[in-house]
Amino acid sequence: MGNKTPGKTKVGKENLNMYLTPRQRLLVQANLDDLKDDLSDLGLVVFVRFFEVQPKLKVLFPKIVRINDQNELELGTDIEMLRKHASIVMHSLAAAIESLDESEALNSVLLEVGRQHVKQTRSCDYVIFYFSRLWPALSYGLESYLKEKYTKESSTAWKKVFFYIVKQMKLGMMASDSEEEATTSSY
Repeated sequence: MGNKTPGKTKVGKENLNMYLTPRQRLLVQANLDDLKDDLSDLGLVVFVRFFEVQPKLKVLFPKIVRINDQNELELGTDIEMLRKHASIVMHSLAAAIESLDESEALNSVLLEVGRQHVKQTRSCDYVIFYFSRLWPALSYGLESYLKEKYTKESSTAWKKVFFYIVKQMKLGMMASDSEEEATTSSY
C-alpha cells in the first residue's frame, strides 16, 4: 500500500499514438525534412519572437540575459548565447521528431530533459510556465520558414507534438521535484 518509491511513478508510459495520427506524424516529419538545413536560424527566429512577446521571461535565461554593474537585470540579450541555445533546442526538437516512432525511448529522453531543467532552475512551476508560452513563437517560426507548407493541418500536428513533448518533460520535472522533496524530508 504505502510502498511507493519516490520517483518510481508511471511517468512517461504514454504512447504518442494516443496524441498523433500516422498522417500527422508524417506531416511533421516531412516539414522537418524541409527545415533540416535551417534549424539554427529557425531557432533564433523562435527565441527572438519569444522574447519580443514574453520579455519578462528573459529572467529564466541567466546565461543569455545581461546583468549590469549594479547587479541589475538588463533585458538585452547576448546574441551568441541565444543563438547557441536556440540551435540546441531546435536540434533537440528535430531529434525528438525523428524518434516519434519510438515512444518509450523518446519519453525516457524527455523525462530526463525535464529533470535537468528543474535541476538548473530549481523551479518546476516557472519552467512549466515558460514552456507553455513558447508555442506561439515556435508556430510563428515554423510559418516563417515553411510558408505555404505550414497548413492548418500541419500546424495542428506540430502543436500536438510540441505539447506532448512539454507534457513528458513536465512529468520529468515533477518526478525530479518529488525525488528532491523525498530526499529533503528524510533529513
